[in-house]
Parts: sequence; structure tokens; C-alpha cells
Amino acid sequence: MMDRERVRVLPADPDNPSTWSPPSVSGVSPPVETRDQLLPLGCPSWEDFECLCLRLLELNTDPVHVSNARLYGVRGQAQHGIDMYARTRPALGQTPSERCYVSLQARRIKNVTPKAVSDAVEAFLKGEWQKVSQKFIYATSASANPTGLADEIEQQTTRLSGEGIVFEVWDQDAISRKLKVVIGVIKAG
Repeated sequence: MMDRERVRVLPADPDNPSTWSPPSVSGVSPPVETRDQLLPLGCPSWEDFECLCLRLLELNTDPVHVSNARLYGVRGQAQHGIDMYARTRPALGQTPSERCYVSLQARRIKNVTPKAVSDAVEAFLKGEWQKVSQKFIYATSASANPTGLADEIEQQTTRLSGEGIVFEVWDQDAISRKLKVVIGVIKAG
């Protein structure tokens, strides 16, 4: 507790009416109750998680605008390191590039490891889609925040950049943020 002798009360400012009396506490709102910030992405089936990622790919790949987002293959087929793709649309006045696709691999898992990210990039680079993709997205229902994982993501970002490909990781945090701003994908409530 402060020593009352040391506390100095400032006099009211005669030119400022708000200092003439103590503040009213009747207008103070109670504390805000926040909702969970992370969506439970491990709850839907892997098929639902893939569909969610496909919908986000259609709606939320700024600054690249896409069309014709589609799932690639069915269970049991070789998919060349991707689960879905979308064709990019060139901006007005630009000619289409050879790399006119965004490719995405979706993984609904409890934990993601640095090796899982490295293996995903390796499978993508060995597949056919790396030749025509300008962006590769690794989407996971798990968090990608641990430092070892973040370091691996940066290594793979550099690796793909050397191939002329942008690398993004959509983890639980990123997907939750994206869904909060995309109207119509989830219902707030």
C-alpha cells in the first residue's frame, strides 16, 4: 500500500469540467467475455477438413486470385504431393505465367512435426505439380508454433523460394484467423 502522506491529490482544473468531480462508475461496462480464439479443427473428419481447406483456397488466397479450385484425386490414388489445386488468374494486363497454379496439401492431424513438413515439401517437389505451381500450401489442423517447427518452415520456405515457389503453412492459428474474416464459411454465434 502507498503511504498516504506521499500521495498528492491534484486540484481540479477550473477550465475542464470533467475534473470537478470524481468519475461516475455507473457507466462502466463489465469485462468482456471472449470466445475461443482457435477453432477445433481436429473435430471434423479428414474429408470435411479437406473441404474446408478447398473452400478457403477458393476464397482466401490473396494476393493471388484463383478460379477452378478442385480436389485432386481420391483416396488410394497417387496425388503427387498435393490434395487440391486452383488455377490462378492473372491480373488485368498481365500475361499468364507458366506457373499458374496454387497447390495445397491438407493434413488433419493432432501434432505436426518438422519431418512432416519436410516430407510434404519433398513429396511436392518430386511430383508433377511443382513445375506449374507458383505457391504450395501445407494446411494442417495442428499448431505450427513450436520453435523447431517454425525453423523447419523457414528452411522449407527458402528451399521452395529457390525453385520460384511461395510456401505457406496454414495451421490451426492461421486457419482460425482466416475463417473469422471469411463470411459464409462458418457461422459466428
